[in-house]
Amino acid sequence: MKDGSFSGLLQLQEVIRKAYECKASGITMAPDSNVMIRVNGKLRVMDDYVITEDDIIQICLDYIKKDVQDKYTTRKSYSISLVVDNKIRVRLQFYDSYNGMCISCKLVPTVPKTMEELAIPPVIQQWISGSGITVVSGLADTGKTTTLSAIVDYINTNMVEKVIILEDPVEYQHRNKMSLILTREVGTNTPTYTDGLRDILRGEDVDTVVVGAVRNAQTMESVFAIAESGIRVFTVIPAPSVVGAIERIANMFPLSDYERVCRRLSTTLNGILVQKLLPKLGGGRVLAAEIFTNVEVTNHLLHDGKMKEINNELDTRGAADLCSMREYEKKLEEQGLVLYHTS
Repeated sequence: MKDGSFSGLLQLQEVIRKAYECKASGITMAPDSNVMIRVNGKLRVMDDYVITEDDIIQICLDYIKKDVQDKYTTRKSYSISLVVDNKIRVRLQFYDSYNGMCISCKLVPTVPKTMEELAIPPVIQQWISGSGITVVSGLADTGKTTTLSAIVDYINTNMVEKVIILEDPVEYQHRNKMSLILTREVGTNTPTYTDGLRDILRGEDVDTVVVGAVRNAQTMESVFAIAESGIRVFTVIPAPSVVGAIERIANMFPLSDYERVCRRLSTTLNGILVQKLLPKLGGGRVLAAEIFTNVEVTNHLLHDGKMKEINNELDTRGAADLCSMREYEKKLEEQGLVLYHTS
């Protein structure tokens, strides 16, 4: 890659292989820049080859079929998934910028990690055995989709259920174990998340629904309706905290609906897991979490929209089912797992 021009299909796969060997979670390619990879949350240069926009356009032509190139022209972005060497699954996103067309690649293990491997708090198993909505939250590059996949794998390994996953695009592929796992890609197998959820509401026989993203009130209304029908729902709501996740949901709706949304959450929400990844002693990263379980002590606070009081409960309880991020980090520090404690 240090000499000559970038040659599209083959070279992109070589970049992916090299990033995989470096245990990278992501790759970024931008015009007139080096290939950048993210390892343990840190961005670094992978190679001294400088990519041109012509290189990126060639990759785009190799990977985006002619019948969907108009979608990129309209939206100025397009995502696909691919597998390299039958072991490296990649979410590939093309998008426009002031600098020109760019590419982001997210590397996804073809075999989902378990909840134990990810050190996901055990309380999640209680949420899985219940009903209602479970929200996985956190900022970018904190492993939210990986956690959802581990939850699906737990169900698949331990329960006999029918699980429908709605994703855009598909990242993890699950092979049936005890459960039947069906994946629908938004834009390919169903037009939108809302359409896919509407199909479920119309009578699809399902026990658990996994929604890759909820971005608007219409989709959230469908999630509420599915949970109220007795179907278990897992989804991602990007936010830095439990209260942030609740307010993110409420802000999808008009301000006049705030009280109604809080009341509806109080009857359907199972729990919220907010996660981030901290540098771990000895290398790698470890999951830190803020945990909210919709138990009796917090249910009336949620019902009444008392966000400050919810924060106080998380701070003072520090329990397995109710714990602030600060308290969780303290526990990791006491266990000698983290390099430092963020106060």
